[in-house]
Amino acid sequence: MHTAMLAQKISISLDTATMKFIESYLARHRGKNRSQVVGEALRLLQRQEQEAQLEAAYAMCAAPDRLIAAEFSAADNDGLDHEAW
Repeated sequence: MHTAMLAQKISISLDTATMKFIESYLARHRGKNRSQVVGEALRLLQRQEQEAQLEAAYAMCAAPDRLIAAEFSAADNDGLDHEAW
């Protein structure tokens, strides 16, 4: 079931170069309008922020994970021949 998103109208000011890019993009992607282009750009920015947050979370876990892996590797190579208990 598709739910319609409520849209709010805002006013933004963009420099000439950005407006030229939007108009060029619209010429190449028929069927879109300025609001859709700005919305897509903001969704991409949001995704980029989320990916950066996820990358930071992974980085926080990386050092402890490397320590655990090193400890396992040392225990795995302890000279004992994986005998069953």
